[in-house]
Amino acid sequence: MKPYKAVVCALNSRYVHVALAPLCLQAGVRGALGADSVSFAIVEGTVNEPQPAIHARIEQESPDLLGLSCYIWNINEMLSLALAYKSKHPDVRIVLGGPEVSYRGGSLLMEHPYIDYVLSGEGESTFPQLIRALMGELSLSEVPSLSYREKDGSLVTQEPFVGAGDPPDPYGGKDLASFRDRIVYLESSRGCPYRCTFCLSGRCGGVRYFDMERVKADLLHLAENHVRVIKFVDRTFNADRAYAHSLWRWIKENYGVGIPKGTRIHFEISGERLDEESFAILADMPLGAIQLEVGLQSFHEKTLCAIHRNPCTKELEKKIARLAELKNIHTHIDLIAGLPHEDYASFVCGFDRAYRLGANMLQLGFLKLLPGAPMTDEGSDRYDCTYSAEPPYEVIETPYITRGELDKLRVAEDALERLSNSGRFRRTLHYLIDELGHSPYALFFGFGSYVEENKVSNGLDGYTEAFADYAMGLPRVERDLLLDHLVRDRIATNSSGLIPEKIRNFDKRLKYARAFLNESALTAETKGIRRTLAMLRGENTILWVDYRDPDPVTGEYTVNEISAERIPCPSTEK
Repeated sequence: MKPYKAVVCALNSRYVHVALAPLCLQAGVRGALGADSVSFAIVEGTVNEPQPAIHARIEQESPDLLGLSCYIWNINEMLSLALAYKSKHPDVRIVLGGPEVSYRGGSLLMEHPYIDYVLSGEGESTFPQLIRALMGELSLSEVPSLSYREKDGSLVTQEPFVGAGDPPDPYGGKDLASFRDRIVYLESSRGCPYRCTFCLSGRCGGVRYFDMERVKADLLHLAENHVRVIKFVDRTFNADRAYAHSLWRWIKENYGVGIPKGTRIHFEISGERLDEESFAILADMPLGAIQLEVGLQSFHEKTLCAIHRNPCTKELEKKIARLAELKNIHTHIDLIAGLPHEDYASFVCGFDRAYRLGANMLQLGFLKLLPGAPMTDEGSDRYDCTYSAEPPYEVIETPYITRGELDKLRVAEDALERLSNSGRFRRTLHYLIDELGHSPYALFFGFGSYVEENKVSNGLDGYTEAFADYAMGLPRVERDLLLDHLVRDRIATNSSGLIPEKIRNFDKRLKYARAFLNESALTAETKGIRRTLAMLRGENTILWVDYRDPDPVTGEYTVNEISAERIPCPSTEK
């Protein structure tokens, strides 16, 4: 007898990501039903891929049940895929799952008749039960958290399912060769201790932690298969300090042994939960082994109280600055524009305050009113603002900040991403902001506006030259010093070795410097490695970079320098 066939489709934002949910469902089905009676397949794609290609891959699997893993970034594509597939294969049952649908099963079934079921919450145990129901072993009413239509057309809706204990292991014993050099997700707990009004995580019950030995085994298995980045999806990884410290110590002991150097492990943490023991462990972590993301959201105390966050920002500020000073850990911090009580002036002030903490990345996000979040639902936490009815449900205007002001923040955000978060202009930004005292926000908004007004191309060279033009018009900027900082940044972060004409200092001595360095004991061990040279304007100095072994935290290559006086060349060309 042919096994019942279940297929789960995941559409990622980019190919480099590996979806976790289908792997968890696969582990649940195999553990509960076995492989003899039920066949299970995963079809992955990206939101940018032509839909007929994804459709064809699903058809090749001939599913009886098609599950679609739905998130904010793919829900529209998933609904379109479901409609197209159902139109051609009306007998195939289609079920939606994932955070994007878990709190609106009834409305989705009413609006989209080609959807048969919505499964809400954790699916490792409920998805196998749905399969059993479709095989005639259970009734649909016995499947927890399932929304469906009765025969008379009436709707049955249920709350999301929250499990207990450890879910089935998605990675144990699997061949992970296809994960090489990709970003893969891992979890060591579910739930969140906080109840932020803009987030869904607080609705998933209290935090439950998985067996530590299983987590270590999965992490090793992923690392041994050369996964580039392992991202823990725990909403607050260090909610239990002892648990977090135990795993961090283990990573430190195994990095460069079982965990290959170059692997980066990402954690989202609460800055407030960092203590002296945390800092002692983190300070001794191998260079680039981990990266930490800390959600600031806002510095405005009334805003933090309204969203149920700790309003004591002074202590958090100190801890983030201390993290950034370690230099061995890549740090991310987040701000959200459009929150209650936060006006434009307050946000700009908080932005400058956050930027000066020195994190590697400051992510400027915009409030999203997610289906199911307290801020969106009816109740005391509902937020009376205007936001898009379509994903990603981004805020358009609030009682505190206008549409035009949010548009200004988006202009600044684009420049922030390309100038600062890219890591390509670190020295130049340090000169303009830390040495000359320019406001970070004013700089990013000013240059972002300049880019829009002058229709600057997206190419790196044109963008760099435009930044040089813009910055030279700022108060107190010394032209030669600015261009020298830009040159240092360029050669440290771009392994092509090419320098845009506008910032390059053409000097005949460079050709003699290259010959000198090629023959010099200074660089003998780098023979055969790509090298670039540059001449500074403000100093009689030649820079060179050998493109090998970038810094694991910043991604930069080492910039070396030598006095031009040491370079033998004809006197006529000095």
